[in-house]
Amino acid sequence: MQPTPMKVLLVDDDQGDFEMIRVMLAQAEHGQFRVDWVATYEEALDAFEKEEHDVYFIDYFLEDRTGLDLLREAQRRGL
Repeated sequence: MQPTPMKVLLVDDDQGDFEMIRVMLAQAEHGQFRVDWVATYEEALDAFEKEEHDVYFIDYFLEDRTGLDLLREAQRRGL
C-alpha cells in the first residue's frame, strides 16, 4: 500500500520557483508530495478556505503585498 502523499501548496508569483520546488520534492528520499501552485494573494486565500493542503510554502513578495500580509489576512478571516 502506497503512503498518502503530503499535499503542499506553494504561493509564489514565479512559476519557475514552483517547478524547482516540485522537482526537489519529487527527488526527496523519504515521503511523497503532491505540490499545487497558486500565483496570487487572492488565489491563496481561496485555497486556504478549502483546507486541502497539509503544508503551505509562501513567498515573501506577492505582487504589491507580502506573504506576511497574506498570513495576517488568513488569520483575520479565521482560516
